[in-house]
Amino acid sequence: MASKIFVITHESIDVPQGEVFAPIAVGGADLGEGFLRDDVGENISALNPVYNEMTALYWVYKHIDEFPDLDHIGFCHYRRLFCFQNFAKPLFIRKKNKPEWTGITQKNLDGYWKEFDGGIPYPNYVKSVSHHYEKAHNKDDLPLLLGIIEERFPEYADAAKTYLEGDEEYLYNMFIFKREDFIAYGDFVFPVLKEFYEKRTYKNDRLFVSERLTGIFIRYLLDKREHMLLCPLLFIRSRSLKEAFRETKKNFKEHPEHGFLFKTKPLWLTLLPRFLEQRLRNRTRIS
Repeated sequence: MASKIFVITHESIDVPQGEVFAPIAVGGADLGEGFLRDDVGENISALNPVYNEMTALYWVYKHIDEFPDLDHIGFCHYRRLFCFQNFAKPLFIRKKNKPEWTGITQKNLDGYWKEFDGGIPYPNYVKSVSHHYEKAHNKDDLPLLLGIIEERFPEYADAAKTYLEGDEEYLYNMFIFKREDFIAYGDFVFPVLKEFYEKRTYKNDRLFVSERLTGIFIRYLLDKREHMLLCPLLFIRSRSLKEAFRETKKNFKEHPEHGFLFKTKPLWLTLLPRFLEQRLRNRTRIS
């Protein structure tokens, strides 16, 4: 079996490479040799400020025939990586990336796919997915999203309701799916995102609902009894305090509709020591 994990990035630093990894630059960034780009051929790269990392997922989905030998297709970020080491915690935070921390090789993945259909992040446990989302984002988003799913993709409606009302939340648009599951994911997610973007009354805010769509699709696969490997995550956090203040100021200016916690999150996360942030993120339940 051949697997490829696409590493989404807009920077060339600290990006894992090798037989399993394929770095892909988003938003038209030119990072040089060794990087795929999301603005070549059929693409939505110009929408990256709104679609975020989904422009990379869209590019791979639309160019899937360029990777005919891949049985499993995955995505991670240059600062959020799957971690296949045998650790006890679902999430780890380090200052820089070291290749050995991920524990990902083609041989290791081949072994996992003998037992599992794919890989997903450990879930956050929340009061409910919808409650957690609405604390930070527009409260009209999820009803609009659910209405589109019920009308356009009724086969996903039960999974959508179960996921949004449930307490297990799969974040970061990270996963490793079988080839056919990834194609089904793209067939579902991108038409819904497009209609959601066109119908919502505000246009400049990022499409945070994409993470919930990914979670809905994961719920759909789990309801089909697909056996998914729960993967720990490795967070690379080396942001400076100056950058955190800049991002916090930007959040207050550009997102008045968001909750206070969302807008101050970059600041207080940077102020926290990494070990304390890791401990908080690994709590059994978050509100």
